[in-house]
Amino acid sequence: MVTVRIAAYGALRGAPGLGTTLTVAPGTTLEQALAGCGFDRATRGRTIAVAVNGDLVRGDRELAEGDAIDLLPPVSGG
Repeated sequence: MVTVRIAAYGALRGAPGLGTTLTVAPGTTLEQALAGCGFDRATRGRTIAVAVNGDLVRGDRELAEGDAIDLLPPVSGG
């Protein structure tokens, strides 16, 4: 099994199903892991950015032991 850390920021913090760690099977992709905790693409839409170990990634990235997943909401400024 592979254990990864999840951090959600802004309005995403405290979203149902998201804890601080997640344990998945080897070979699990980011999209599969997020869907497994009820936070799939349909839920998060296309405006949420996801980073793994500080790099923005696509959902097909395989997760590895110790990866850090950051869920980043849209930002606006002015």
